[in-house]
Amino acid sequence: MAPKPQLTYPSSLRFLTLDVVQGGSFSDANLAPSWHVTEYSEVLGHGEACYRAAAYRLFSWRAHWEAGVGVTQHNVGSHEIVNVHFGPTSSPCLILHRSQTARRAALVYGTLPGHVERGEEAFIVEMSESGEVTGRCLAFSQHAWWLAKLGAPVARGVQLAITRRYVRGMVPQSRQRD
Repeated sequence: MAPKPQLTYPSSLRFLTLDVVQGGSFSDANLAPSWHVTEYSEVLGHGEACYRAAAYRLFSWRAHWEAGVGVTQHNVGSHEIVNVHFGPTSSPCLILHRSQTARRAALVYGTLPGHVERGEEAFIVEMSESGEVTGRCLAFSQHAWWLAKLGAPVARGVQLAITRRYVRGMVPQSRQRD
């Protein structure tokens, strides 16, 4: 059995994004000021068909593709690794959590050595009791790549723009034409 790939951020922060999704907060974790938090959510539509379609777009990486981010997958032993491709970069991540219930679909990955950032990101599709379907992306990160460190304000702007595009990529095709 292959050893578990080593994440590039402290183990004490592992699953922090999932804790926040389940009602916690980033402030509860007492993140050092060097960690940047990114959060974005948007209503995707209404009803079970919308929820199922949005969850499919999340798990099939369609939301990433719609954001202009390529994804390749491979396994290292029993561990699922994805490489996220944006521009000239290819950033490896370890899938930490993937689940789907009747009302929530969640995907969480953490960064591996070679990623341009250091941290964790969660992607959520959730349907409320009233049937409203919301897409959400939340992350905490630090720049790991020298170019991102050098151009930190630009890198943060790009990160926020891509985060918004991930969520918009969860919108089912039928609603994207509206």
